Amino acid sequence: MKLKTLFTALLAFFAISAMADGEKEAYEQTYATATKCLSDWQTDQEIFSGLRSSYKRLQTVCQTYSPENMAEADAAALKKATNAIKSATTSFSNTAQNGRKTSVKVTKTSFDPNFHIYLCFGQSNMEGNAQPELQDFSGSSKRFLMMAAVNQGSYGRSKGQWYVARPPLCRDNTGLTPADYFGKTLIKYLPDSISVGVINVALGGCAIEMFNEDGIAAYIKKQADWLQNYAHQYMDNPFRYLVNCAKEAQKVGVIKGILLHQGCSNNTQQDWPQKVNNIYTRLLAELGLSRDEVPLLVGELLSQEMGGSCYGHNSVIATVPKQIPNGHVVSSKGCPGASDHLHFTAEGYRMIGKNYADVMWNLLARDFPSTSHSIKELKAQDAEVNMSVGSSHPLYIMLTDEAGKQHDVTAACRFTASNPELLQFTGLKAQSGIQEGETQVTATYTNTEGQTASTEFTVKVQMFPLGKGGFNPSLIYQGTYNAMSEGGRYKGNIGGLGGWYMDRGLDLSGYKYLVFDIRRSNAKPTLRIYDEKDITSKDFYSAPFPKQGPLVVDLQDMVTKDGRKLDPAHIYTVGISSGVNNGQIIINSVRLSNEDDPLPLDVITTTPTRQQYFDLQGRPAHPAAKGLFITDGKKIIRK
Repeated sequence: MKLKTLFTALLAFFAISAMADGEKEAYEQTYATATKCLSDWQTDQEIFSGLRSSYKRLQTVCQTYSPENMAEADAAALKKATNAIKSATTSFSNTAQNGRKTSVKVTKTSFDPNFHIYLCFGQSNMEGNAQPELQDFSGSSKRFLMMAAVNQGSYGRSKGQWYVARPPLCRDNTGLTPADYFGKTLIKYLPDSISVGVINVALGGCAIEMFNEDGIAAYIKKQADWLQNYAHQYMDNPFRYLVNCAKEAQKVGVIKGILLHQGCSNNTQQDWPQKVNNIYTRLLAELGLSRDEVPLLVGELLSQEMGGSCYGHNSVIATVPKQIPNGHVVSSKGCPGASDHLHFTAEGYRMIGKNYADVMWNLLARDFPSTSHSIKELKAQDAEVNMSVGSSHPLYIMLTDEAGKQHDVTAACRFTASNPELLQFTGLKAQSGIQEGETQVTATYTNTEGQTASTEFTVKVQMFPLGKGGFNPSLIYQGTYNAMSEGGRYKGNIGGLGGWYMDRGLDLSGYKYLVFDIRRSNAKPTLRIYDEKDITSKDFYSAPFPKQGPLVVDLQDMVTKDGRKLDPAHIYTVGISSGVNNGQIIINSVRLSNEDDPLPLDVITTTPTRQQYFDLQGRPAHPAAKGLFITDGKKIIRK
């Protein structure tokens, strides 16, 4: 009998012990869920007053039943704590669920350089296809805002106003987008002083042509009624609508980047990057933005591994960095897809949104350098910088620390020029004035320990420099340029443009002629001169280059194909269009002239030579022909 009693007691003990262990595990899991909820929704309850009461109740319950207070608790006490925490968590979740449509307006009345704005456009994946989950409404911050591009009656949002960013960012009845977690992630990387705003103009089912303002009416007319209805919300011109929103945004902040997710409706079309570039370039021109300062981030479509039916377009997107200067690809690798094989799941949108933020942060990081590095060596990336008059040029100062690791510390350096009238410094760039010349630049870095290092480099400012860095081969599409001992060689893509862009404008009104001496050219390149900043404009002066010899431009008589006379006092771009294929042009020199005849007669000869002769239009001449010709950059008469 005693043995049976002892056995029963042991069974009871183990049962109670197992019960206690089970209650402890349940308590720990419940408490962990509750505290994560408190962490995730901390800023939300500060912003959205409707959450505060239930949030504080959950906070109080978690404090009451904290692990410290429950250290000696028995099974019954643990069970009571678990039930109390579960009840408070459920109550808060229900409150948060019911308050998803709450919007908080943030009034912006003055310009703030620390308000960074991103333009987002595309089709259904940028519009947002996945239903947001409760977690997607948490973690709100007044540092991440959205402009309501259209009225969102279901959320109490008015067109053109700024709100704390919560889905949907596009329109009523749209879902989670890459822009949601782009902004949420980016503000974690940036200093607390900087906030982020997004403007989302996207239309499910549209091709990239929807954002081409030329011919937009005809394009929309051919679309299905449902897509036409989307377009109506953007006044039947999404490009112009986005520009207008962006111009309003520029009154209160700085546009720092453009995000695109589109391609399903243009799947595998090889000319898609060119169409994208035209839109991107035109956006920059409309908004007075620099390509160097405002990158284009292009997201991949749903990948093959995740069942994407349009994954083939990713091979086209992969060419963006080669064809679009400052264009960058955002990976969709590993981002889960929906059952329709076109869109991402909510988790997929979270992941690709973070990928967008990572790419952007890599581009922004050099704007926020540390001054805590030890100093082994400070060195300019280029010992000599060639610049056009009235232009800007990015600077790169690299620091090697005592451990041998390199850091871009340009933004932390102080720059001085031996000739300050020739050059000024803004941000990470050198800005040339209105005169030619040469100056020594000193960059100085000082770390938090008070250690200082300096490095020097030379800057040459010319009207049309041909040295390294002076000629930009990628004004439109990526090209290549090789500086030579005299002159240089430019090779561009079809439809590309290389040359000189003067963002402050160049005054050539005091000169009669602009003269190019061409060593050799093919593929019929043409000269283009613009007196406005928009290099996508069709309103420019044009002249064909000869295969060899000089091209003389009368600066006082430059006329566009529509008969408009260019103003030589305000020249922004002098470029070389690549022609009908990927040809090249070798330039010996570019000069300005005030001579009555910029090509004086050099030689009168009756001596036969083996040199090739060209007429004054650049056409090859017969070796035995007599008359006025060009050879080796000189004007001669053969008798």
